[in-house]
Amino acid sequence: MLLIDLYHGESAVACLVEALVANIREPATLLGETKRLALTVFCAVGKKFPQILEPHLSIIIPPMMVCVRDRVVPVKLAAELALVYVLQLLKGETILQQYLSTVDATTAKSITDFHKRVLTKLVVQEQQKMEQIQVGDTNEMDEEEQEIWAVGNIGTFASNVDQE
Repeated sequence: MLLIDLYHGESAVACLVEALVANIREPATLLGETKRLALTVFCAVGKKFPQILEPHLSIIIPPMMVCVRDRVVPVKLAAELALVYVLQLLKGETILQQYLSTVDATTAKSITDFHKRVLTKLVVQEQQKMEQIQVGDTNEMDEEEQEIWAVGNIGTFASNVDQE
């Protein structure tokens, strides 16, 4: 729903972000696939509408940082990529620096070290991937977005409502 402009109201975004964050928190009761999909949603939204996530970084980033140390590799990789887009690292480090200024020194050092060690490499990979996509079809839907829409098609719901 965050991928549709209709749901970009402040209260709607806050509710949806909180629900996604609840799914990426650490409880062992959640399946890795649930966490991975929630992280994939953050990644897709961060690509298309990063500005709607900015006010919520204080609740989004901490559980993502937990997930980058997850033993389930797909969860770990999804968290790393989500951080790249949520922090808008393809556009520079401005959002990262703003976020780091709001956290304690230990947390800031941990995130900075992770950024230097992992995220900078991912940024380069994503830039190369984007360059390759620009050469081809620019209207192609991202893999993340395709996966999200495959889970539940809101278009089906909308067409059913229109028929009533």
